[in-house]
Amino acid sequence: MSAAFTVAVPVAARAQDVVAKFDIPAQPLENALIQLGRETSLQFFFTPETVAGLSAPALRGSMTPIQALEHLLRGTPVSYRQNGRNITLSRAAAATQLDAVTVLGARETATGPVNGYVARRSATATKTDTPILETPQTINVVSADQMAAQGATSIDEALSYTPGVANEFYGGATYNDYLRLRGFAAPLYSEGMHMPSGLRDYARLRLEPYGLERVEVLKGPSSVLYGQGAPGGMVNAVRKRPTAERIRQVEVTGGSYDRIQGAFDFGGAIDPEQTFLYRLTGLARDSGTQVDYLEDNRVFIAPSLTWKPSADTMLTIFTHYQRDVGGNSPLPALGTLYPTEHGYLPVNTYLGYSDFNRYEREQFSLGYEFEHRFSDMFKVRQKLEYSDVSMDYQYPYLSGIASDAVTGAITMNRAIWNSNDRATALTIDNTAQVDFVTGSLQHTALLGVDYSRLDFDSLWGGVGAGTVDIFNPQHTGRPADPTLYPDQDGVQYQTGFYAQDQIKWNRWVLALGGRYDLAKNTVHDSNYGTTTRQRDEAFTGRVGLVYLFDNGIAPYASYSTSFEPTAGADAAGAAFKPTTAQQFEAGVRYQPSGADSYIGISAYQLTQKNVLTQDPSPPDTNPWAQVQTGKVRVRGIELEGKANLAAGLDLIASYAYQNSEIIKTNYAAQLGNRFQLTPVHQAALWVDYTFRTGAFEGFGLGGGVRHIASRFGDLDNLIELPSITLFNAAVSYDFGKKNPSLEGLTLRVNATNLFDKRYVASCASLTSANCYYGQGRTVFASLGYKW
Repeated sequence: MSAAFTVAVPVAARAQDVVAKFDIPAQPLENALIQLGRETSLQFFFTPETVAGLSAPALRGSMTPIQALEHLLRGTPVSYRQNGRNITLSRAAAATQLDAVTVLGARETATGPVNGYVARRSATATKTDTPILETPQTINVVSADQMAAQGATSIDEALSYTPGVANEFYGGATYNDYLRLRGFAAPLYSEGMHMPSGLRDYARLRLEPYGLERVEVLKGPSSVLYGQGAPGGMVNAVRKRPTAERIRQVEVTGGSYDRIQGAFDFGGAIDPEQTFLYRLTGLARDSGTQVDYLEDNRVFIAPSLTWKPSADTMLTIFTHYQRDVGGNSPLPALGTLYPTEHGYLPVNTYLGYSDFNRYEREQFSLGYEFEHRFSDMFKVRQKLEYSDVSMDYQYPYLSGIASDAVTGAITMNRAIWNSNDRATALTIDNTAQVDFVTGSLQHTALLGVDYSRLDFDSLWGGVGAGTVDIFNPQHTGRPADPTLYPDQDGVQYQTGFYAQDQIKWNRWVLALGGRYDLAKNTVHDSNYGTTTRQRDEAFTGRVGLVYLFDNGIAPYASYSTSFEPTAGADAAGAAFKPTTAQQFEAGVRYQPSGADSYIGISAYQLTQKNVLTQDPSPPDTNPWAQVQTGKVRVRGIELEGKANLAAGLDLIASYAYQNSEIIKTNYAAQLGNRFQLTPVHQAALWVDYTFRTGAFEGFGLGGGVRHIASRFGDLDNLIELPSITLFNAAVSYDFGKKNPSLEGLTLRVNATNLFDKRYVASCASLTSANCYYGQGRTVFASLGYKW
């Protein structure tokens, strides 16, 4: 029986007579042909006997795909016959052509789907379509297949098995995704574009994972390409895009907390010439949560359209609308983290009012991506996105916990607060990419200019509401809605100029990048009648070096920097400088050619300077004055392994060690302390097995375990959260494996926190209600159909 490797790539991408760059190591001939097929528009047909026992030499340089094929076959008894893109291989003693079996092996792109769990390419770290092996900085990719297999319902959950990511701090509260990378709060990006975030982060986009192709995590400073940002890294969401492949998928989900959800995903070519492609993804959900009176409802719709008038030009227009209804459920440390004479508070405890307990968020985005290739050497891209998000947020505020000696009741002062926030963002990113050769050096140079503007506005109001017995809360009889007053409004600008060159020589890859930023912001505080204006300039850079062994091992080392503006001024009225960060990182990756697996290990030291700390000699007029003499550091090790094995076994394993420390501060109680919500150790394992043959063919079993070591909830390290170990499970069945008439029909059941462990996910105060239970056991079943 013969095998065929079919590549679903537009012919013009690697046409038969177009010169392209190849870098294929010496290996068995069959593996080399597989790699060549993935990188070109050629389609190979051959029998296993044709290539048995044969090896191919290393292939490096610029040539046409046919020249590359002839190089691989040189010195072997194999010849070829060409018919357009179809290549039939034969050996002298095996001239009979047998029936072909087609195996799909589409070349992965940096923004396209990942087949299984193991990604090979990404653009987040370089803004170019780059193999992950050639990226000199840690990057983790969570594919849509992984999110579906694990039943992830948020970006928070999607990153649960990613090393160095701290997540899921708010349990039953569903209003935002908050993540920490290598100890620092992480910004969220969409397609590499800034997402709006209003005052106190309330008005913030929350992306629906069903509409995403992949979620990528870039670790460490990333200002060289994206400007101002947190030092721990960034999370970049890559949306589903229009495709020439016909997509028809519907799914219905139900389960815990009376959840009912429906979703659909349609796509394909509109015309026979595939000039116009479309994608339409949507979801609607009605659900409760583990907390009384709190909802988790959503409506999401995301249409997009691609126009390809020629092989060299492409324009994609995208938009989305999403409306969420949810709530918040803060609880005190006493009764959650620490027991009382009455025991612990139930996980479903809500201490607010039943009719004043929700947020309503509406978000919208509209944008486009344009690319034009002038030649094989030169192409330009432009991205533009406008986003708008508004949040009407009603929540209880509780403080001053006390115990009544007569009744034994434990009470807290209760107030109701209402925040009405809105944020809009406009981001434009322009790049020019030049691929050229100087002597023996291959260059992929990138020049870019980007601009972003963020506007935010906030109204706020609150009113006291007496006290509440935390073990016997009353949810009715609240006071009238608080009156809303202007709080803060402002605008932030950023303009950045950047350059990058990825230089390949022999087996070496050198990445050099630099960027200059001008950031301005104006904030008006209506509470005090003040207006603050700041203007910051910063130069950031990155240098990294990778060595590519023929066997798929790639050691690397890098140095990168970042900056982040700091709002406010010192006692003398001088505006604060941006905080700056630098990271040294070294690691080794292993991604063998012809195998669907990946292992990466990295070690790093990340230091942030200009951190705010107490003024040692504050003036009497400003006893809370601060200065920028603080310094913090994280040293760590991360390990990640993923594999899609032919026998139907998929694996994910990860481990992270993070030694965080406040190494310079004027707050004596914090010197030498660890960061909040940053465990020293994290480990995770996921195993998924699908029966390919036999009586159980189509039946799949999956399971995962995550361990999070103890961590502190505050910088004073007074609140310690115990270590936790959580278990997940999954069961799936493909009905079409046993009954062809049901082809495309699948059932998946996912259970998280399988043993319903009660734990506190975060806790930042001993006196006010600022603690959250982690998510209890949930079980969701999804019935999907593809045709």
